Order: sequence, then structure tokens, then C-alpha cells
Amino acid sequence: GSSAGIGAASAELLAAKAQEQVAAAKLEATRGSGLPTLNFDANAGHTQVRNVGDSSQFSALLSLDIPLFAGFGDRAAIHQAQAALDSARANSDDLRSQVELQVWQAYQNLRTAAVTLDTSAAQLKSAQQAADVSNARYKSGLDTILDLLSAQTTLANARVQQVQARLDWAAARAALGHAVGGLKAPASTTESP
Repeated sequence: GSSAGIGAASAELLAAKAQEQVAAAKLEATRGSGLPTLNFDANAGHTQVRNVGDSSQFSALLSLDIPLFAGFGDRAAIHQAQAALDSARANSDDLRSQVELQVWQAYQNLRTAAVTLDTSAAQLKSAQQAADVSNARYKSGLDTILDLLSAQTTLANARVQQVQARLDWAAARAALGHAVGGLKAPASTTESP
């Protein structure tokens, strides 16, 4: 299915991956700041003065900048940038694990809800048959009014349980869709996510 949005945990994971990339770039910049740099600059110009003549100018500058030894501050900055990158990677890995766990739990909850839905349907069918039998037995004088009411109460409870099972299944389906970042969850209990 197509993505209709990003779950909160997935958005946090994307942000953590961006922080990891920033930390990696900062580490490279910190490492590069202690290295020599070679710069080249060139200019060309042409001047024309009326009744005097033309003048052309060209200049080029090649410079090599070598940083002076500034103690071990550069090493400390590199170690600090490396530590920031390691921390960002650990944060990304932790969030990824959380997202994977949320998806797995949501999937298992959906499977459980589907089984409960099937069970409630079987219970409803059984309660309906028992109520029909009790009604027929009451009409023929074999059951009392209490037996009939008991069967009807069981049927009403089975209907309530099936409605609750449908609600639980719909909630589990929505939770799975959210956990995977807004992807469509299965439309029926016979589909697998």
C-alpha cells in the first residue's frame, strides 16, 4: 500500500537519522579543520582610457595555509565530534528497535484480535442455535420461562462480545497502520499484514 502519513515513532526515527548525518558531517569538518589547505585565486581585468590607451591586468594568487599546532585541542574536538556521532548512531539504533517492537506488537495484537473475532462469531452462532432450541422447547412446554430467558441472555451477551471483538479488531488494525507509518492495514481478517 502507499504511505498515507508517518507514525510518530517513524518521524522520530527520521529525525534521529538526520541528526546522525549532521554529527557525521561535523566530525568530517572537525577532522578537516586541522589539515593544510591550498587556495587559488585569479583576477583579470581590462581598462580602457580614452585618448590614453588600453591596459590589461592579470593576477593570480596561490596560497598554502598550514594550521599551527594549537595543543591537543584539535584532537579533543575530534574525539568530541566522534562521541557525538556515536551517540547519534546509538539513538537511531534505539529508535529503530522501538519502531520494530511497536510494529511487531501491533501485528501480534491484530492476530489476537482476529482470533477473538472468529471465536466470538462461533459463540454467537452457538448461542443463536441454543436460543432457537430453547424457544422451540418452551413453545412445546419442555422448557420453563427461566430456561428461555437464560438462553436469550446468553445470546445477548454473545452479540455484545462480537461487537466488542469487532471494535478491538478495528482498533488493532488502526494501531498496526500507525506503527508502520500510515501504511494500509489489511481490510479483512483473512488478509495478512
